[in-house]
Amino acid sequence: MSDIKRRDFLKGALASAVTAGVFSASSASAEILCPGEKIKWDDTQDIVVIGTGFAGLTAAIHAKLSGGSPVIFEKRGLIGGNSSLSTAWLNAAETTIQRDKFGIKDDTHEIHFKDTLKGGDYKNDPVLVKKLTDEVTESVEWLKSLGAPFPKVVFLGGASKKRAHAVSNEYGGGLVKLLYDQVKELKIPVKKKTKVIDFIVDMGKDGSRELKGLKIDQNGKTKYVRVKKAVIIATGGFGSSKELVERYDPSLVGYSTTNFDDVSTGEAMVAAMECGADTSGINYIQIHPTLSRSESGKGNILITEGLRGTGFILVNVNAKRFVQDLDRRDVVSAAILEQPQKYAILIGSKETYDNKVADYIKLGLAYEANTMEELAVKAKLDPAVLKATIDEYNGYVKQGKDPVFNRKDVSIPILTAPFYAIPCQPAIHHTMGGLRINTDGQVIDLEGKVIKRMYAAGEVTGGIHGTNRLGGNAVADCLTFGRLAAKKAVTEQG
Repeated sequence: MSDIKRRDFLKGALASAVTAGVFSASSASAEILCPGEKIKWDDTQDIVVIGTGFAGLTAAIHAKLSGGSPVIFEKRGLIGGNSSLSTAWLNAAETTIQRDKFGIKDDTHEIHFKDTLKGGDYKNDPVLVKKLTDEVTESVEWLKSLGAPFPKVVFLGGASKKRAHAVSNEYGGGLVKLLYDQVKELKIPVKKKTKVIDFIVDMGKDGSRELKGLKIDQNGKTKYVRVKKAVIIATGGFGSSKELVERYDPSLVGYSTTNFDDVSTGEAMVAAMECGADTSGINYIQIHPTLSRSESGKGNILITEGLRGTGFILVNVNAKRFVQDLDRRDVVSAAILEQPQKYAILIGSKETYDNKVADYIKLGLAYEANTMEELAVKAKLDPAVLKATIDEYNGYVKQGKDPVFNRKDVSIPILTAPFYAIPCQPAIHHTMGGLRINTDGQVIDLEGKVIKRMYAAGEVTGGIHGTNRLGGNAVADCLTFGRLAAKKAVTEQG
């Protein structure tokens, strides 16, 4: 499907979204200032970062460290957004964590670059991918300097080397806390319940665009904020907006989402598009294969891909393997949807255990048993077939090779109780497309020119991941381009 540009969007998706009440009327009419037009400002800020996920917090920290005076606007009353739901795997090559802590010496930036391009079906912007894979090592070393523990490095889907760094023992919440502690230590103001309604952009006589400020809703009051240097948009994607998802990929209508309902709703992206921002890969929406599948259908959450990285395998309702467990997310999702009843079950044991499993058990999303037969009964699987499947897989572990599905990492057997089963199903997870940026995180307009003072980082941007994001590349993207955007933003003349 071709990339839908802003003009098509404004004719279709935006109109229907406004009618449905997804976006306010004000965000449906961008404020473009003509030359010489003036506005009454209620406040003035140096640099505004929108959003408190990984990208936003990182951008604010590096803006401050680079000599700027940032403030963070967060539309919710809580910080973290969908980043707090993440398991915080971070892909990076040539790190001291890989080399010195885990003895991994055969990975390089170039291999990471090639894996990312291949994973995105070569629809990525290679210039942005090269920037990411070269610069993400510095992101890891920076987190290391902040005390990130990095307890594991594993394979994740689509990677040819072990490069997915577990940043925290507390997953996404732990990384959010680590970054937010830095925000507090640096005394960076965070304005909660402050929603950006619109970007105020000046149109020059030559057609150039320059961001002047923001229209915001702060605790129910509309205000205009002049921005001296820059705005960094770090608001996440649009995976929670049913209207936008339907517009850009109608085949996904009816899917659940791994996102919070009030996060990743896309309104900041839409407002930027109305101001002339271009997009890249806007139709590429990722389905994650393992959203939990509880009997009640309530409280479902994302089951970390890291479980497969630590040795869990997938079986279908007939208790048989059907896919290379560590393949790309789109491949695994498609394989699950081809199975009877369109869901799968993750199977693991004491050897493959991850602390996250205890959370899933408490939430009623996972089964635990002392024998494989007992586990099969709880998971509504045929005990004899499940035992045969696991015995066969353990035989492959002994051989060090999976001749049936060619699983990349066949090193951990499923042998010892307790045993675990976690039903799961595909769901909308990540939007690969979004605002078009350059390697400094500057937003590009429809004419291919930089919109002065407008920056973006993280899932709100497009071009890096192509058709399919590799597990572990989102945190890499957020931290790396959050840093790059901030360092460039502070150089703007106030």
